[in-house]
Amino acid sequence: MACGLEFTTVAGVIPFLIIGIGIDDMFILLSGMAGAPPLYKSTVEERMAFMLKKGGVAITITSVTDMIAFIIGASAVFVSIKIFCLYTAVAVFFCYLNQLFILCPAIAINECRTEQKRHFCCCTQRVKSKEIYKRKSKSRCFIQCFAGHQPKSREDVESPLEKYPKKVISLILRYKPGKVSVAVVFLAYIVSSIYGALNLKQGLDVHNLVSKDSYYYTYGVWDTTYFTSDPMVTTVGITLAVVLLVKYFFMPNIVVGVVVALTLLSIIVGIFGYMFYWDLSLNSMTMIHLVMSVGFSVDFSVHICHAFLSLQSNDRDKVLEKAIDATGGPILNAAFSSMLGVAILIFSDSYAFFCFELEFDSSSVSSGTEHVSPNQDEEKQ
Repeated sequence: MACGLEFTTVAGVIPFLIIGIGIDDMFILLSGMAGAPPLYKSTVEERMAFMLKKGGVAITITSVTDMIAFIIGASAVFVSIKIFCLYTAVAVFFCYLNQLFILCPAIAINECRTEQKRHFCCCTQRVKSKEIYKRKSKSRCFIQCFAGHQPKSREDVESPLEKYPKKVISLILRYKPGKVSVAVVFLAYIVSSIYGALNLKQGLDVHNLVSKDSYYYTYGVWDTTYFTSDPMVTTVGITLAVVLLVKYFFMPNIVVGVVVALTLLSIIVGIFGYMFYWDLSLNSMTMIHLVMSVGFSVDFSVHICHAFLSLQSNDRDKVLEKAIDATGGPILNAAFSSMLGVAILIFSDSYAFFCFELEFDSSSVSSGTEHVSPNQDEEKQ
């Protein structure tokens, strides 16, 4: 607003959206810290360097691609959507800065607290192990609140939502029946998406935006009758090209580039296809949402690709297991948190909000998560 941009109703969803993006980056950084050498083998500085080495590049790539997607989305003819995209691009930038200059220092302070074995709340009392307090006949409540130890492995700092889903995924993808099942499900997804994309209708119904007694309804009919629509497919193509170029700048690997490109293409086809089943048409409104979804959906692919590139082994199954161990929990948590961040929009009467929720939640996030599994085997082939 300080730059002269007005605040519109559509921009009201930005805080929920940025919360989802911020939590995504937070999970990636914390996952990098969880995989760092334990404190009794390294210093806080070394652990922070390890975290930024593993997670810093990943969140940089995703933040840049998200900003680019929203900047391209600002080419929309609707002023409200243009303002929304510009606001969100700036918000993503500041979200990235907050990760570096607020979250990272907070993690460093917490690591210093852990190194000195201080209590997580008051930071004054030295924490002792559960066994010591049990020998002193302390109550269970006291032990639960005041006992603890320095984490010695990744499992010590992971929640059940991070531990068990990735173990199940690793178990499924380790054996041929599981791989075949995933391939069959993925093939069914592609076939249904292509069918829907071929039958997708084009055009924006003005009554979806405003009521018929609104002065804008007459203007919309006039604008649709006498003026052609945007080159929507070209806009998506430009977004894909720029996002892939940014990805290749940070991860210059041809195989990974091809895998990410195919993944993005598959996700875009999926969004096009399932728009048909949701009874949405291809228009300037849904196309802008689609452009923004490109930036979000590439996040999960980048995270898993970055994990693969940082691992060195000739055993594909072993690399697969380690990659899922490093990124499975953060990806699942980020997907659910992002979906919850904008899930409230499904109850909105606004056509723009409703379309955005469907395309972002059900396509960009769920499809992005789904595509992680089939592509993991391709990268090491």
